[in-house]
Amino acid sequence: NLDTDSEIHVSMNEERRRVKLRRGRAHFDVAEDLTRPFQVIAGQQLVVASAGQFDVSRDGALVSVLLEQGPVQVTQDTAAATLLPRTITPGELVVFAEDRVVREERPPLEQAMAWRHGRLAFFEEPLADAVAAMNRYTRRPLVILDAEIARMPISGNYSVGDPQAFATSISVLLPVQVELERNRITLRAASGASATTG
Repeated sequence: NLDTDSEIHVSMNEERRRVKLRRGRAHFDVAEDLTRPFQVIAGQQLVVASAGQFDVSRDGALVSVLLEQGPVQVTQDTAAATLLPRTITPGELVVFAEDRVVREERPPLEQAMAWRHGRLAFFEEPLADAVAAMNRYTRRPLVILDAEIARMPISGNYSVGDPQAFATSISVLLPVQVELERNRITLRAASGASATTG
């Protein structure tokens, strides 16, 4: 599966199976072939598997690998590789930034894989990150107008194609005011969120 705004380049021959993820996110379901390992190049990271199911996403220098079935190994696709081969186990999400690991966790798999079914699931994520994720799927973007609400945590499971329903839900869960404009949906701090005296 290929997520929206994603680009890959596939190269297959008798010796190897290789995919270059230029941007975005993809899910790979790899048929077992011990003689031709499956390789995914994303940024400086090289993900290698003989079989398995996993997601790889690339956002600039950040590369995330989420393993459903495996194992897979991640190393660097550079001559001066400083990152040792790292084996990822099923259920593990590891985020790399060039030559180092910046995050590793075991998220609920159902939540982490929701994008494949047209949904996005968030758990205590900053509103700004959730809005950025939702905006990948819509031509009518959500826009945060007040920095103070950008850091507020949000949880929930949302349809990727319905930013209005997402915004309405946010206005119920958080002190956020929603305004539906023709080309965008704006989110601002609700008036009265800070008490005044007088």
